[in-house]
Amino acid sequence: MKPRRFFLLLTIIMLLGALGLLVVTQRPALVDARNAADASFTRLSPSLEARYKTVPAILEALKTSGAQDRGPSIALAKAESAWLIALNGESANQISDAANSIEGNVARVRAMYQGSDRLREYKAQMDPALAAYDQSLSADTKVKVKENAEAVAAYRAKRGAWLSKPVVFIGGFDERITYEPVSDSAASKELSTPEQP
Repeated sequence: MKPRRFFLLLTIIMLLGALGLLVVTQRPALVDARNAADASFTRLSPSLEARYKTVPAILEALKTSGAQDRGPSIALAKAESAWLIALNGESANQISDAANSIEGNVARVRAMYQGSDRLREYKAQMDPALAAYDQSLSADTKVKVKENAEAVAAYRAKRGAWLSKPVVFIGGFDERITYEPVSDSAASKELSTPEQP
């Protein structure tokens, strides 16, 4: 065998060996981090299902107020539909993405409501619907949200480590999306506190 071919073959063998070593050493930690992120979302998911059962009341209040054809209202209705579809066997990423879309669109609806004199005439419908949505983010749910964020951050850190990158490139370790609820504590307080006479 010619020296050039020998060294080329030796280099290929060494590279394959290094890659195999990385897979053996890095893959278990990646699997553990990925599974921890997925498990944290599995624990959070029932709380989100309960939270988004309050969305139809918001949509109904918007319909009563005649604002169902406004951009934020239409976007919220579409986000709720996407959420229901995602619940039917989609991945944690797609469910998180749909949940984040609802969060953002409820915030848009709230801003539209608070900025419209005409919509504020329907406080009797809008306030209870938004208050129920706000109150659905319980202390227990907030703990699960924090646990999910920490688990996803740990997975992202492990996934982004340079020793892990070849294993990630081989496949099976796609990104995880963090669920990010939009909280409006001032609005929540305003909606849940009776007006002073």
